[in-house]
Amino acid sequence: VFYFTLGNCDLCIDAQISNILALSKKIGNENILIIVNGASIRDVVVFKNKYNIKFTIAVSNDHIGLPIENENVPFCLIIDKSFLAKDIFVPIKEFQEYNERYYKIIYKKYWN
Repeated sequence: VFYFTLGNCDLCIDAQISNILALSKKIGNENILIIVNGASIRDVVVFKNKYNIKFTIAVSNDHIGLPIENENVPFCLIIDKSFLAKDIFVPIKEFQEYNERYYKIIYKKYWN
């Protein structure tokens, strides 16, 4: 899951979408979910078209219940079969190598 709000840094979101698109080729679109807080359906359509996204994007107008939401930063996480959040990660656009390492780790941990 990649979670962000419309108020988050555009460059931060752009950098992660590239990583998520690469990951989706390995694990399948059905295993990717983006949650956008505070977006309209129109925002989602524009976003999907901008990045040619084939996986699910959900709109939330409420918090999903994680304390990290109060930090106002985009973040990634894995949701297991019992709906527990695992491997929460805050990407940093200035450290793309660090971000890519996260995706490699979760790929090996959950899909390899």
